[in-house]
Amino acid sequence: MAAEAQRTLAVISDREGFGDAFWRLHFIRALKRGFPDHRLAWLSTVPTYYVSTLAPIVAGLVDEAQSHLPIERPTGPALARLRALPRYDLVIDIRTAWKRVALAWWGLRYRRFVTHCAGIPSGQFLYSLFGRPRHSLHRLLRLAAIAAGRNLDGHGTLPVSAAARARAAAMLPDGASYVALGPGATGPIKCWPLANFEALGRRLVAEGHVPVILIGPDEYDMVAPLRAALPTAIFPGVDSPEGRADLDLLLAIGERLALAVVHDTGPAHMLAALGVPLVSLFGPTDPTRFMPVDVPVYLLDTVEFGGRRSDSGGLGAIPPDAVWDGVATLLARRRDAQVRHPRLRFVAPVLEAA
Repeated sequence: MAAEAQRTLAVISDREGFGDAFWRLHFIRALKRGFPDHRLAWLSTVPTYYVSTLAPIVAGLVDEAQSHLPIERPTGPALARLRALPRYDLVIDIRTAWKRVALAWWGLRYRRFVTHCAGIPSGQFLYSLFGRPRHSLHRLLRLAAIAAGRNLDGHGTLPVSAAARARAAAMLPDGASYVALGPGATGPIKCWPLANFEALGRRLVAEGHVPVILIGPDEYDMVAPLRAALPTAIFPGVDSPEGRADLDLLLAIGERLALAVVHDTGPAHMLAALGVPLVSLFGPTDPTRFMPVDVPVYLLDTVEFGGRRSDSGGLGAIPPDAVWDGVATLLARRRDAQVRHPRLRFVAPVLEAA
């Protein structure tokens, strides 16, 4: 089919963080499997990683990605821009702001339009009939199922080059058990105390594991205290600065991890996309909506330990022993897949799990 005659499926998106970009890969893969003869256009009203860092990851999945698309306001110019866009065979609008979705429904040219915003004649009746899933990914997969008329599989793997795997093997040689610690987040409210990570790292070393410290570009103030507490730890983004800008290498490093202890952050969802088991620490965000998917997750929510979602002190209510229990449980599960624990969760990206 000639490119100009090929049908196009357009997804309109907003609120795209680094973690969102990874868990939405399940949704994108599901759409490509459900509509294999369509081009997929990703239209984002905000910056999207699909035109930058994750462009190599979505090659072959997303045929066209646009960032900062000005189709929301002011209303007049936005409507004109919507009407200037090509005609789409199918539009799936995953935004939640009713007025903005309604503007796209009115202004775009299309054969079908699907959204979960009530009051817009787009198939959302079926969405409401079957119930609105709690988890954010399951909501998207519900929209994909409505559009395709059947459940769609979103499972898949991430591409990692042989060269990156060789470099990662040199940094994290075979024969050791590597446990990643991600002490950073977008703000203190999402963080477990650094002293607790230091103590956890020392316990890992005592048990024969090698801590791998995941440090983001805005978290270098953590390096000195962590190095002092954990002199045998590996700091991939610090000791090998090129790794910070090399997603291929970061993914290859992730493949060599036994598990990771992380907050609700972008790197957590990146590791989940690689299949790395996670001890996942939640505070201000709701794990029933944002818990990593498709991997074993030992969930520790500050609310269960007397903390509050709005607690500016971070995740200090989560006790160190509870986190260590999570580490021990996941390590045992690697040895024996039959291990069960009430905090061990598995959110699979399938519609039946919604």
